[in-house]
Amino acid sequence: MKYAVIGSSAAGIFGVEALRQADREGDIIIISGEKEPAYSRCLTTYYIAGSTTEKNMYIRPGDFFEKNNVDVHPGTTVESIDPVQKKIYCSGPRGY
Repeated sequence: MKYAVIGSSAAGIFGVEALRQADREGDIIIISGEKEPAYSRCLTTYYIAGSTTEKNMYIRPGDFFEKNNVDVHPGTTVESIDPVQKKIYCSGPRGY
């Protein structure tokens, strides 16, 4: 099976985890407009105040996608989805 997750925020990360629990072998692609790894937006004020570090803001370790065999496409924006053709059209570095 092939899966596409749009967005690498907390919901996207938790979606990948749920997919991997249900299907250890399926292909997962994650498309995100963000160029940085997924981080907790709730901790932003703590980071600015110096109460937490950049490393502590990340939702999962840096090797999360690699360990879960996820093909990541950062800095890519989904422009449209064609569910009939099973295609996602994007703009960004790879511009599908």
